[in-house]
Amino acid sequence: MAKKDGASHREAERLAANSGLDIAALRPVLARIARLAKAYARLPNCDVVLLEGDQTWHASQPDAWRSTVPNEASFTAVAVKADGVLWISDAREDARFKTHRGVASGGVVF
Repeated sequence: MAKKDGASHREAERLAANSGLDIAALRPVLARIARLAKAYARLPNCDVVLLEGDQTWHASQPDAWRSTVPNEASFTAVAVKADGVLWISDAREDARFKTHRGVASGGVVF
């Protein structure tokens, strides 16, 4: 059996941890965490986002919870793959995100 590199090993661990979660049952708890973080940080928007398989689940948006976002269109997928903290002060100036539909429409800046 081939030895996994660090990124592959972390991804396997993340997927194993997620597989044991009942995400639908956790939705109210995750939505509450998002509301508390939003209030604490005094931000207009805040979310708890989970990657499960090839989909991204947004806890703070009931409609988005049912209609997931593909990972390739997800900021979270980039963050999970980062080796450490991912800091983006202005997504409009970041080559990875400036053409993302949420950024291009003006809805997401960070």
